[in-house]
Amino acid sequence: MNQREIWKKYIMAQSKILEHKSKPISIDTSKGVQLDGLKLHLSIDQEIFKQVFKKEVEQIFNVEEFDFTTGYIQTSIENTTNISEEQLTTLKELAEICYIDFNDNPVIEGMIKATNNNSKEELKDIIGELPTTVNSLKLGKLHLTLEEWKKVSAVKGIKFDKKATARFDIKPSIKFITETIFKKQFFLEDYNDLATTEELPNEVFEYLNSNLNLSLKQIMIFIKFDIIEDGDTLEEANTFFRENTNYYAHKTFDNQLLIRLERKKLKKIGQNSFDAAKNEIQRILDTNFDNNKYKIENKFFYSFDKGAKNNAFYDSFLERNQTQFQLNFQSKEESDLFRLDNTFDAIYFDFETETELNEKLNRIKSIPYIEIYGRGENHKYKFNIKFENGLQELQTKLKSFVPDLNTKLVSNGEKLIFRQFYQTGNKTEVLSRLINQL
Repeated sequence: MNQREIWKKYIMAQSKILEHKSKPISIDTSKGVQLDGLKLHLSIDQEIFKQVFKKEVEQIFNVEEFDFTTGYIQTSIENTTNISEEQLTTLKELAEICYIDFNDNPVIEGMIKATNNNSKEELKDIIGELPTTVNSLKLGKLHLTLEEWKKVSAVKGIKFDKKATARFDIKPSIKFITETIFKKQFFLEDYNDLATTEELPNEVFEYLNSNLNLSLKQIMIFIKFDIIEDGDTLEEANTFFRENTNYYAHKTFDNQLLIRLERKKLKKIGQNSFDAAKNEIQRILDTNFDNNKYKIENKFFYSFDKGAKNNAFYDSFLERNQTQFQLNFQSKEESDLFRLDNTFDAIYFDFETETELNEKLNRIKSIPYIEIYGRGENHKYKFNIKFENGLQELQTKLKSFVPDLNTKLVSNGEKLIFRQFYQTGNKTEVLSRLINQL
């Protein structure tokens, strides 16, 4: 904008200010007048202007109850045929006096509504009652399970956006918590489960047990024998454990003997604790294979309570370590694929196919500092849909054949609103011409 244009704008603004100051001010006569030296204190009543203008509008446009909150005057074409230019000019002058912005140029507005609801009925058969809130169906947003997604995709007249959005609740993982609190790595990185090569130190176990109800779920005992020339000791040990003990053993691909001890099955094998079972296995080996050298390695697997009752602990932990948690996420390439909400309670990502969804889910599950919580087959994902009913094509044609016509699709594409702004000439003729074009 050059200096000349700025000067013109300034002069226009000054003239508007002078015009505004020359208008009368409505005084509220129901309240008293106070004199303070050379100052006179009065109460202003602007509502009186609205009432005066409202009365004139209802009389000129033949409407019963004019509502200011709508922002416009709506009447039939028939009523406008009897309105003279002089009446509109008078109303416009009154509006200026009453501090009301009134545009006397009319707008013709209409609505075309789709009548074919077969696709919506089929959708209801699949997912039940449709959402009615503004943020759901009117904007085409639906939350569907994968199974529902497949069924709805087969419904004619419903079109999905290319991308859908997944949201999963997350918490800081136990691996991240222990490394943050105790400054040491205890759990193996190669396992998605909580696995260690040694039992957790008492201090660590008590901390996790008291806050997250951590417990020892399973011990995997690996037994490796030295190779001898006069027989297959591994096979002998495997057969002996299967035929003479309550422990189920089997050979691994790398020639070790594996025995699993599960907490829920200890009583079935006649033991009350992991230590008692381990001691008995040691005794069996010493008694029956004392002439053979062997080596025992253990892996300990832990589980914890993932219920909502631990939310207070997680909130407290994140309050003290949120920066570190955020830096961990930002330092990984995953931050380009996934999004965290502001409270770090959920992770989001977009996907186009079920294969992509599963790939990204597996990637999240491999992130060592995050625990992800889903609902399995009942987990729902956000999809954007459109009902294809011909109105989209009609809108495109209208834009091509009637470029001055303003159009808008609403209610998720089920209604097409059109507006024809003021054109000089007879309003009835303008309307007839518009109907012919439609």
